[in-house]
Amino acid sequence: TLFPYTTLFRSQDPVDRMLDVVRYCVSAIRYEKFDGRKPYNPVLGETMTCSFESNTSTAGRVHMIAEQVSHHPPITSAYMDHRNATFQATWKGKPTFMGNSIEIAFRGERFVTLKHFNEVYEIEIPKIQIRGILVGKKGFEWVGKLRVDCKETELTAKVNFRAAGFLGMFGDWYTVDGALKRVKKGGKQKDKNLLKTFRGKWNDKMYIIDESTGAEEIFYNYADTSYKPDMRYPDPPLPHESRSVWRDLTQCLEQGDYAGANKAKNKVEEEQRELRKKRKDDGVEWTPQFFEKVAELSYRPCEDALAAHLLDALALDKTSSEY
Repeated sequence: TLFPYTTLFRSQDPVDRMLDVVRYCVSAIRYEKFDGRKPYNPVLGETMTCSFESNTSTAGRVHMIAEQVSHHPPITSAYMDHRNATFQATWKGKPTFMGNSIEIAFRGERFVTLKHFNEVYEIEIPKIQIRGILVGKKGFEWVGKLRVDCKETELTAKVNFRAAGFLGMFGDWYTVDGALKRVKKGGKQKDKNLLKTFRGKWNDKMYIIDESTGAEEIFYNYADTSYKPDMRYPDPPLPHESRSVWRDLTQCLEQGDYAGANKAKNKVEEEQRELRKKRKDDGVEWTPQFFEKVAELSYRPCEDALAAHLLDALALDKTSSEY
């Protein structure tokens, strides 16, 4: 996401912190164009390592690593760390063919942890719907719900991503609505107190309405996420990094050489088949470098391995303010 990650720990108000997390999650929803081409297919053990700075230069850097921890089924784990907050996720895309569209649900788990408040925010994200495969208006749309729950503050937020009408030709695209509630659980009873509501479009402006006063203001502006953060990658790229694995394919796509791109992709996939055969012949079971499996679709970061990798790959100084 390009939204300033480091705003998540500033407010002393738990409602504002929840809204910051919701805003952060919405900022990860990006507008994409569907051109019918196949996406990149991450290979087993492929990683992406980077660090980036938000648009507040004094807030420190965010360090991130993602790893493809399983190929069949395809599962990705990711971890981001800032001195005041962490993000952790494991997900698997599950596509469903629906006649004129394909819907992709992201199963797994996602958590934002605010270190100074000892708060954990559990996140559910919407699905992707690729429409107009056969007839109607072609488009890439997010549908379903974004849900954020925090047990420590007894707050829950839900943003509904509404689908366009039949064949994508009726109704509005990219519309959202939702609510923020305080849910106090006592025995079998749940006391739900509506605090805020949302409306608007996620790819333009979202508005928030205070239910106690009726006041409305801009909650999120998609244009604010268009800045380019200061990115840092391993230099030179490590062999298992995405920039190394898909270098030739990316160069061909940038040059419009689609035949060359297919050739480059086939080469990577053939190399992976040979590696799988060798592991099988040698009786070697592959294990992730930076994450440990604890349950189905649940992986935890190996903290020592992650710290050592980030320090070395990104040439970090533990004594500096950016660490």
